Amino acid sequence: MDSDNKTKEEFISLMVHELRAPLSIIHSSADILKRHKDDLSDSKRDQLLEEIKVASEGMLDIVNDLLDTSKISSGRFEVTKEASDIRDIVRGQISLFTNIAETSGHTFKLDVSDKVPQIVMLDKERIAHVLGNLISNAIKFSESGEILIEVVPFDGYIKVSVKDHGVGIEESKQIELFHKFKQVSKPVDSNQKGTGLGLVVAKGIVELHGGDIGVISQKDEGSTFWFTLPLD
Repeated sequence: MDSDNKTKEEFISLMVHELRAPLSIIHSSADILKRHKDDLSDSKRDQLLEEIKVASEGMLDIVNDLLDTSKISSGRFEVTKEASDIRDIVRGQISLFTNIAETSGHTFKLDVSDKVPQIVMLDKERIAHVLGNLISNAIKFSESGEILIEVVPFDGYIKVSVKDHGVGIEESKQIELFHKFKQVSKPVDSNQKGTGLGLVVAKGIVELHGGDIGVISQKDEGSTFWFTLPLD
């Protein structure tokens, strides 16, 4: 079996596992609701419904990443640019992840240069998705500590970076990060797994904006993921 086919088989196995886990939660919770509907307290019923909701949202995220990856590969992926303030997008994502970060012992520090323009043409939803993926990874691949998010002007671009103090990535593996079927590091929490497609989608989004995406990392010394967006 050649390397590409082996990698694809490993990816398919990962997809099956990632989908099986939330499906098992949905099946189990729904079964309890059906068999014991008259005996459950309101709080227990709400708990089971919340488990179904969270599990189904996780499955939807996986399916959306698969669809977006397919569109990117076939050239059918599109972005819709509009006048936006990158500050609002960054603050919105920090707010979204604050509770998760605090639960795992992380804190956010935001540093936005005064020279960053108020308005940039970009797809707000897509760029929020990119930044959310980088923040989620920073939490997932580090035990605790500060996550630094910086926004600075950079040679005709805006550069957004997310720095953590996590497990880091060996230099030889960094080139694989933005390729399909790859996840080169293991999450600190073994319950937090992923498809490895998030960075593939992020790369497609950023490149359609005319920007670039990359990483600076050393094993056991953390990582800084960054992306750029053109100012014109």
